[in-house]
Amino acid sequence: MKFAHLADCHVGGWREEKLRDLSIDSFRKAITISIEEHVGFVLISGDLFNTSLPQIDLIKETAGILKKLKDKNISVYIIPGSHDYSPSGKLVWFTMS
Repeated sequence: MKFAHLADCHVGGWREEKLRDLSIDSFRKAITISIEEHVGFVLISGDLFNTSLPQIDLIKETAGILKKLKDKNISVYIIPGSHDYSPSGKLVWFTMS
């Protein structure tokens, strides 16, 4: 079984707009390739976002990209990284049910 392994995506992690757009575009491309390659699952091992509290529009866009995997019955496993936690204990988690 093939699988895709992504790490340190840091979606939304750049101040410059072109680089910020590039991070979500790269993530979208990685998911598209995963679907085209018929992977059995995708493992995201830390730092999907660049901050534990990303902007809601960025969360929605990322969830929409991940939904493409769900629509193809491809499981996604996410292991939180250091950027996924905050000192206050707040953490962004969403499920694809």
